[in-house]
Amino acid sequence: MFCPAFASSPLFRISALTAVALAASVAARGEPMHIVTYPDTYHDFDSPALTAPRLRADVPNGVRPGAGVTTAPNPAAREDAKLRVKAFLAEHLH
Repeated sequence: MFCPAFASSPLFRISALTAVALAASVAARGEPMHIVTYPDTYHDFDSPALTAPRLRADVPNGVRPGAGVTTAPNPAAREDAKLRVKAFLAEHLH
């Protein structure tokens, strides 16, 4: 299982810490899981269609209800995530 966690602000760091705890729990069972955080990265960072940050008021925000979410491209993180997912799948799907 690959679980990317995105930590872009103190509010989102709570989610990243939860993901790290999840990874520790999975590892304790002997199952593979990797957590990678990309600082200053927002939702949809991996979408090649995005060219600039955008506030999506139409998307629910569990941390700040009604505030929407920010989407923004991060080409370096996108390429790193793609390589990591491909490597993980190659290693664990035989």
